[in-house]
Amino acid sequence: MNALQLYELDNMEATFDENESALPSDIDEEKVAQELRERFRIKDLGAANWAFRKIKAMQEKRAENNALAEQEKARIDTWLEGQNRDSDKRIAFFESLILDYFLEERAKDERFKLSTPYGKVSTRKGDKWEYDEAALVESLKDAELHEFIKVVESPEKAAIKKAKDIFSVTEDGQLVTAQGEIIEGVTVVKSETITVKAE
Repeated sequence: MNALQLYELDNMEATFDENESALPSDIDEEKVAQELRERFRIKDLGAANWAFRKIKAMQEKRAENNALAEQEKARIDTWLEGQNRDSDKRIAFFESLILDYFLEERAKDERFKLSTPYGKVSTRKGDKWEYDEAALVESLKDAELHEFIKVVESPEKAAIKKAKDIFSVTEDGQLVTAQGEIIEGVTVVKSETITVKAE
């Protein structure tokens, strides 16, 4: 933040504090907010420019806060990774010892189960299917097993919007073809987007 933006923030805080302290303390927050809106109402271009300066200063402050938070998160993540690295190695070591023991006992008795108050080893039998999707699709096509092939259909929305020679929009927001056929499934609602942007 530059010195002017710091001044804008300090000035804004002082102005808000001054205006809030002038209000009775027993008024609820909604009434306070409404009173402040009345006092700060923008009535000319200069006041709008003043408000944009305040917005820009607050956006810069937010960016600084975010940068600081990211920096601190990175430090904490690095610290945490270092702290957990030794624990992760030791956990893996003890898990491998338990697994070796389990497999030795399982070799002696295939129904062996390992369970203690602090943990257990469980097994689950099943098949793991591995797919080469492109080869599988081609093979299913060759075998004429089309019911096992998923076809995803979706409208080309961007292309529809651009095809002004094919489609038009009626006054009530319906999409129609050049021949007058109504296309179901889409409604065009007129809207206006208003964006406040401080620069």
